[in-house]
Amino acid sequence: MIITNAYYLVDRDDTGAIVDGSDAIGIKATIDGTPSYIPLDSDNTVYSEIQKQLAEKTLTIGSAEEHNAILAAAKIEDAD
Repeated sequence: MIITNAYYLVDRDDTGAIVDGSDAIGIKATIDGTPSYIPLDSDNTVYSEIQKQLAEKTLTIGSAEEHNAILAAAKIEDAD
């Protein structure tokens, strides 16, 4: 399983801003080329694989703030 572009998802307010102090509610990642949302559930096979790859240090997960920065950069590029 190839997992890339992994970022934690957190609660957001009505404007899309991250709610201060909110805990992660899931992970957004690309799994074998397909954008996916993964629940933080140890019974979920993809989440279990993510945990394995994290332990092996072959995967890192970006923060919600890092994900915001990437989305903002993509919007700027789309406007050009």
